[in-house]
Amino acid sequence: MKYNQNSVIIVGSGLGGLICGLILSRKGYKVRILEKHNVIGGCLQSFKRSGVVFDTGMHYVGSMDDGQILNRILKYLGIWDNLHVKKLDEDGFDIVTIEDKEYKYVNGYDNFVNQISGYFPGERKAVVTYIEKIKSIVHSIDLYNLRPVSSVGNIFSQEHLKENAAGFIKSLTSNRKLQVLLSALNPLYAGREDNTFLYIHSVITNHYIESAYRFIGGSQQVADELAKRITENGGEILTKKEVTSFEFKGNELVGVKTKDGDIFEADLFISDVHPSVTLDMVPDDKIRKSYKRRILNLNNTSSYFALYLAFKPGALPVMNHNVYYYGYAQETWASKTFNMENYPDKYAMFPVTENYDETYTRAAAVMTYMDINVFKKWENTTIGKRGQEYKDLKKQFAEKIINLMEVKFPGIRDKIETYYTSSPLTIRDYTYTKDGSIYGIERDFNNPLESFIFPKTKIPNLFLTGQNLNIHGMLGVTFSSFMTC
Repeated sequence: MKYNQNSVIIVGSGLGGLICGLILSRKGYKVRILEKHNVIGGCLQSFKRSGVVFDTGMHYVGSMDDGQILNRILKYLGIWDNLHVKKLDEDGFDIVTIEDKEYKYVNGYDNFVNQISGYFPGERKAVVTYIEKIKSIVHSIDLYNLRPVSSVGNIFSQEHLKENAAGFIKSLTSNRKLQVLLSALNPLYAGREDNTFLYIHSVITNHYIESAYRFIGGSQQVADELAKRITENGGEILTKKEVTSFEFKGNELVGVKTKDGDIFEADLFISDVHPSVTLDMVPDDKIRKSYKRRILNLNNTSSYFALYLAFKPGALPVMNHNVYYYGYAQETWASKTFNMENYPDKYAMFPVTENYDETYTRAAAVMTYMDINVFKKWENTTIGKRGQEYKDLKKQFAEKIINLMEVKFPGIRDKIETYYTSSPLTIRDYTYTKDGSIYGIERDFNNPLESFIFPKTKIPNLFLTGQNLNIHGMLGVTFSSFMTC
């Protein structure tokens, strides 16, 4: 099954694979995408329960106002006009609770400075310095500003690869609550206090301060729109085609083999799955041991436990914002270790938006960090075949999360119609992400060159794309896809 010259096989139909497929199909490449699941999209996947559409991973996005970067990119891809989105409250798109007080994240640099310094009157200089630093970092990123990039290794200013997010925030102020507030969106990148780049924190925080939107009816629409245009360009997307190995003739990569025994040949290959999973499918003698060892030894970001709540009709007023709850934990950073005794001590809650003019909240996804090793007993099992003990453990965690939610939302338990859960194993199996990691490979500012993955591998016609290359999220994966192409 070989295409003509300039044929491309893309392994995985996550956002990175789909954007690469669309761009290359526009440029005349013969594109074929192979997806292991029966649904495309990776972290864009949505699923329906109790009549409600829940998102797997893309709960809200930023920089979507007219003229902002993601808006411009979606228009370039040709899908903007067909997407259904709703802007979150500009005067409080994210509401952060620290102890028993609420703090609002607002859109706009000046608004943000005024809002946050209003909570902490003596800290205005710290907040201004914080915002100016974020603006400086974002301005230095060529791709973010759609400037020409001289090389794949020159996407970011090198000076910003030496700065730690937590260290910078602590240098601004000794006020512990302000430190927590400025790092409150950490669940969006699972940063660790000892190693997370300031540039990652800055890009993501800036992304939402510019504007914040939800997808009405789920983020699956993004995957579906990209796929539609790929097929219109002559490309092909095959589901239930799990790639198990890369096939060589001599030292030349010529094809991939799927679990059902099919072999697909092409000239070029792009992998949208985790780099370590990709290299596990390459024969050991076809790639340098040192390169493979480096990739396999990289740490991954934390995983999470998800609780999907369906509320009784009319029971919960509309929430056109998200909730970050830290209670008395006063700690935003992801930990190296998972403490069962203190679980959960924080959560992020993302209400579901079903239509433009809704008057009540029908559902929400609630996320908490969790180590996949908590479910190690079932690591070699598959979805739907893990038994009652596994279900009981998930229910135990779900009830603990609801108990913590009761602190901020008294009586919320009685408003829940039903709920569903997913463990790190669920994330691993649906997104093909090693260890059920939320955001793939962990970037360490202590070893910046070690934790960055370049699109081109040591195999001349094998390329990588997706959230593991540089930065995750819709914007980061798009940038990585551009560099891959």
